[in-house]
Amino acid sequence: MTEARPTLRERRRQDLTTEIKAAARTRLAADGLAALSLRAVARDVGMAVSALYRYFASRDDLITELLVDAYTAQAEAVEAAVAATAGGPVPRLRAALLEFRAWSLAHPVEYGLLYGDPLPGYQAPTDRLQLPGTRVAALLYGLVDAADRAGRLDRAVAGARRDRLPAEHVDQLDRWRRRRVPDMGLDAVVVTVDLWTRMQGLLTLEVFGQLRPVLPDVTAYFTAALDDALAAAGLTAG
Repeated sequence: MTEARPTLRERRRQDLTTEIKAAARTRLAADGLAALSLRAVARDVGMAVSALYRYFASRDDLITELLVDAYTAQAEAVEAAVAATAGGPVPRLRAALLEFRAWSLAHPVEYGLLYGDPLPGYQAPTDRLQLPGTRVAALLYGLVDAADRAGRLDRAVAGARRDRLPAEHVDQLDRWRRRRVPDMGLDAVVVTVDLWTRMQGLLTLEVFGQLRPVLPDVTAYFTAALDDALAAAGLTAG
């Protein structure tokens, strides 16, 4: 059955919604998240703030939509990079993290919105943000799990890393594993957490300009650090 085509009114509403969100992103780049106001955004798109409330009930509602858009765009870019990469799970894991960096550098405003300082008073609605906000992480966990199942994770190396963690940390990670990824091995979870925190920590320093005085071109450094992290985790291509 052919889907019903949106009405002219629906298309106009969608176009204006897109314009409002674009104006909000421009405001974010200029003034930061804390200064974002519906009044300023309404002025930028040439409408009364009372009219804008018909599209977004509050500033928090607008922020939530911007978060959903950014998480979705980020995940789609990473998923496309993985789909375009030949080979086993480790090369695809590497491609995912390289694309995560590429997207983040190309969209620093959105990266700051997703991973920067939280906005005081903003309560993120879990029902709206949990799925888009965990797509990239779920992909990474899945790739490490696939590498483990394919024999591309050295379990002696991974087990030794787990053994170096304090017992309370191991227990905390295992409780999380049982809730979220019960079919995944604990050592693979530890590997994923290590890899993710190491690479995103480096990326955050880069996106926010903290590495610029030391490393004007971080590409080679990031790539080498990624390859080192994969090897240190016991992940081998194949």
